[in-house]
Formats: sequence, structure tokens, C-alpha cells
Amino acid sequence: MAERLSNGSKGQDASQNLLDVKELVRSLQRQEGVPDCFKKSGGVCAEGDCFWKEWCLKADNNLPKE
Repeated sequence: MAERLSNGSKGQDASQNLLDVKELVRSLQRQEGVPDCFKKSGGVCAEGDCFWKEWCLKADNNLPKE
């Protein structure tokens, strides 16, 4: 059962109001001129100097599944 957020908007469940962290990081990667690969690698990464690498490779159950 989806919990409702009290933000004044009726009919929206909580998942519609959450920030999409994966897309945010991928957008930042594109701005940095690097591949937008955050959480796409399946736990294997060839990028040597990526700011997001440690967080990307870490199993994180709080991020939505693709």
C-alpha cells in the first residue's frame, strides 16, 4: 500500500514525489562530459576516476530498481 504525502496535492502517491537519484547523477555525469552510466554497470566499472564510482558500485536498496 503506497503511503500518501501531505503536500497539498491529492491523488499523488509518495513514489511520484521522490527525487530520481539515478537520473540526477546521470545528468550530472553528462554535464561533466563523462558517460552517464550511474547504476548501469551491474557492479563492474572500468571508469578509473569517477566521482560517483564508490556510490554506484555499492548495493543500495534505497534506490529504485530499473
